[in-house]
Amino acid sequence: MLKSVVLDIIKAHYKNGHYLLYIPEKHTINVDFKQTYEKYAGGFVYESNQKIHLFDTDIPIKIHKPFCQTHRYEYEYYFAFGPHCENYNNDKLVIQCLRNPILNNVELEKVLDSVSCDNNIQIIQLLLLLFLGGFVNDLSCIDKIQQNFPELNISQDHMFEYLIEHLQ
Repeated sequence: MLKSVVLDIIKAHYKNGHYLLYIPEKHTINVDFKQTYEKYAGGFVYESNQKIHLFDTDIPIKIHKPFCQTHRYEYEYYFAFGPHCENYNNDKLVIQCLRNPILNNVELEKVLDSVSCDNNIQIIQLLLLLFLGGFVNDLSCIDKIQQNFPELNISQDHMFEYLIEHLQ
């Protein structure tokens, strides 16, 4: 049943292009950043290239934080600051998820067949694979999985905590 629910979620929530996953402020990531130009943000950002290993797959992760307050629409939109950087925060962290799915359909189905609904860690890993691996681009997917499996104890916080602990 999990397999069919996840495949339906992917059909409903897949859009080609980058998805930005905003890390809540209560979570901090201690990694090294370097200055680089990010064309989607339309300006300079601090970037850290990391990876996470999920289901025998290394998924590259680009973490961005603002370089400086830049009054450009693209920059404000990229970091969700609002007009004229009204909600500017130097510590804002954004993950730029992959543009296209990292696994083909056959590999994804193998992963879905191996996941147990009784194992919260595997469900969290699956959610991270869906977001970071380029399959979905909407955090409401977590709610959809919880609606279909109310016995699961998962949340966005659990997902971010797992991600931060397992960055390489």
